[in-house]
Amino acid sequence: SREFLQLRSLNRLLDRWVSFLALFCLSGSAFGAFLRYDIAALTLNISSPVVALTMAWSGVLSARRGRPQSRIFLSAWIAVLIGMFLEFVTKFAVLPMSTLGRFGIQIGTLAEVILFSIALGRRIRTLAEEKARSEDRLQMLEKDLELARTIQRRILPSGLPDIERAQLHVHYQPLHMVGGDFYDFHVQDKGRFGILIADVTGHGVGAALDSSTVKIAFRNEA
Repeated sequence: SREFLQLRSLNRLLDRWVSFLALFCLSGSAFGAFLRYDIAALTLNISSPVVALTMAWSGVLSARRGRPQSRIFLSAWIAVLIGMFLEFVTKFAVLPMSTLGRFGIQIGTLAEVILFSIALGRRIRTLAEEKARSEDRLQMLEKDLELARTIQRRILPSGLPDIERAQLHVHYQPLHMVGGDFYDFHVQDKGRFGILIADVTGHGVGAALDSSTVKIAFRNEA
């Protein structure tokens, strides 16, 4: 329930309370066999409605945040609460004995399991759709990166100028997969040449396009 409703991001205090209830119920299940029957039954009768009310309130808070699967979750715990109420009032003869009143908790739990199955199915479908959208965005980013790399390769000089009394060597390594920085040469004659080193802000397609614009302007001025 904590993971399903993402209670940690919803309400930290409620998340801790639900964790405490989970540990309490687990301890009760482990040590219930060693308790007297009346004490074990009383503990169960007190803890069950507390757990159901807590879960229902968690569903209400989650539904207010607009999480679609929380509505089915809330409906499931409301079904349990209705079953508890019917069984309680039947035991105290407020309502006449009936199948619904005698087995209210069992019937409510059955409805809860069915609704939980529906909720889990919708959650799995939502995760699958989110994964598909993420893969589409990743493919688009990969295409943009490939385009940026292509632009970058065209911006950089294809070779080194032939200069007298000088040996040139270039090593270009961007910080990220694609950088906007580039270099270029302006050769006037065999003995004179200029070097341009451009530090372009940003990375990716935008920076590569800015670099290409700067290079065109440089060549026109040269």
